[in-house]
Amino acid sequence: MRRSAIAPRRRGSRRGGGKLVWLFRFALVTALAMLLYLSVTANTAAADALRPDALDPLSAPLGEAAPLYIAPDKVTHFFAYFTLGVLTPAARIPGLGGFAPALIALSAIGYGLEYAQEFGTARDLNHGDQLANVLGAAVGLLVGVVLNGLLTAIDGLARGAR
Repeated sequence: MRRSAIAPRRRGSRRGGGKLVWLFRFALVTALAMLLYLSVTANTAAADALRPDALDPLSAPLGEAAPLYIAPDKVTHFFAYFTLGVLTPAARIPGLGGFAPALIALSAIGYGLEYAQEFGTARDLNHGDQLANVLGAAVGLLVGVVLNGLLTAIDGLARGAR
């Protein structure tokens, strides 16, 4: 049987959960609930207020390079899904035992919430947001796999020291 880097089996645990795993599961569910709420509520002009006119790419004089500008909204999307990606491996959710299934699940959530914004919410569908969601989930999963491996190793050392 092949073991996954995301959800390694622990000896003596049928459910794969200790107190720390349940804490990560709670954090993941809380983050998903917040993401769902923020996805369906009205988009205020707060993100546009953060953009100083000096960073407007169209304001650069002719012949000069425009400064790099990444919309705060895309950064927010990236870090929201980065957080979900980091929490997913540590939560050890059954069925998400590999990188690909976890990425597909988080990407489906991101695409689904973006498309749902077209129907009955004050927000709009944006493909740039979808890309930021997927990139954030992928990078977060990579970081989460490494952190989960470290937590598992530390847990193994702590159990060995007892």
